[in-house]
Amino acid sequence: MLQNEKISLIEGMPTEVRAYSIKSYRTHWHEGCIELVFVFKGSLDLMAVYDSFTWTSCRN
Repeated sequence: MLQNEKISLIEGMPTEVRAYSIKSYRTHWHEGCIELVFVFKGSLDLMAVYDSFTWTSCRN
């Protein structure tokens, strides 16, 4: 099920930073913000709206 993921901004800044080492992450959406995704190692299969993408780190 698609869930609204709440964002907790850094006090005094218009951002939030998270770093994960993951195998999978639940389908979610954000209200009033954009999500930037960086792949540091390995690859990532990402589904966004009706498209799917595979991203691979250039540092493998």
